[in-house]
Amino acid sequence: MRSAKLLFPFAILFVVAASAQCPEGGLMNLPNLPYLLVDAPIPSQERDKIYQLIDAGVHSSFTDKNRQEESTTVMGSPVGYVQLSQSGEPQLIVRGPLLTCGASGNCQWWVFVWDHGQLREVLETVGTLFRVDNYSHGFIDLASEGHPGGPKNGCGVYHWDGTKYVATCSGPRKH
Repeated sequence: MRSAKLLFPFAILFVVAASAQCPEGGLMNLPNLPYLLVDAPIPSQERDKIYQLIDAGVHSSFTDKNRQEESTTVMGSPVGYVQLSQSGEPQLIVRGPLLTCGASGNCQWWVFVWDHGQLREVLETVGTLFRVDNYSHGFIDLASEGHPGGPKNGCGVYHWDGTKYVATCSGPRKH
């Protein structure tokens, strides 16, 4: 019973820290990503481009004997379209495979826009990706929040500058 009394204040502190928001505006979870890279409704040359981008980060985790497993891992990355722009055109969001995520959920994320019929990367970040209730230059702002023990242990807020997302602040979470 004594150990439970000692742990209770730490449990409260963890809940308060975990519910802290990085930006002062409202955060909204992104919708589920319903596809895997292998079956996402995108042209094959764009799929290959995304594959190479993700594979660059995981290639060294596999031996030559495990290249098929490497391919399966990369092609298993969750993908989905999310409307981030006020124009109504959806953007493609990719979360790296679980291999790129930490135990606390810090995952690698990419956001792509369609530009003259081709996908163009406009953001790469690590953490948990959220929509922020604010627009910059016609695109909703994004925030990436790291969890305790993760690589950032803080957050980054990204505003659209007209061509890509740029970090406008980073640092500890606001409580």
